[in-house]
Amino acid sequence: MSDDIIGVNERPAFGRWFALSFQHVFAMFGATVLVPLLTGLSPSTALFSAGTGTLIYILCTGAKVPAFLGSSFAFIPALIGITQQYGLAYAMGGAFCAGVFYAIVAFIIKFTGKDWLDKALDKSTAKHKVVVTHHCPTLDERYTKYKESLLQTAFMADMEGFVQKHSDIEYWIFGHTHFNDIPKGDDARIGNTRILCNQMGYIEWDEMAGFRQDAIIHFNEEQ
Repeated sequence: MSDDIIGVNERPAFGRWFALSFQHVFAMFGATVLVPLLTGLSPSTALFSAGTGTLIYILCTGAKVPAFLGSSFAFIPALIGITQQYGLAYAMGGAFCAGVFYAIVAFIIKFTGKDWLDKALDKSTAKHKVVVTHHCPTLDERYTKYKESLLQTAFMADMEGFVQKHSDIEYWIFGHTHFNDIPKGDDARIGNTRILCNQMGYIEWDEMAGFRQDAIIHFNEEQ
């Protein structure tokens, strides 16, 4: 088995790309058929939509990622509940609106980047400012278990300049890295901002080391 890592800006050789494509199709096919069966939808419609969406995705990404877009299990409870209460048409309308909303958010992020967050923080008059993000805001290897790996960029972002610019942010809390063994106290700072995480991770992979269920941040309201 190969341990090669393909970077986010790289494209696999055609032979590997083709093989990965088929592997992903077989992996996703079951879910793509199972979701409509559970929610009362037409499997043929789901397969047509998944195939069309995949072709659009490949076109937009320049065929860099050999992925097949299948059904999402995240929609199952909502689709079942709405269908039972209001009917299938309303459930499909909700799913369509969710897709439109995702597209709108994607375009906003594409054209504005983090500028909106810059403006929001500049205008904020909050006494205490706390930012919570999915990714870790620094590429500092002390905050990751993926040292010297291209996987690091999937969990971390180079936001140190941004954090230092907004020096009035008291805490920046992140997750996603499945790793709690980070610097503590004054060592865990970017400028004036304290960097924190408290992740449970996957218990079956023993990633909950360092997780504190009773962790609370207290603010001094007199400050």
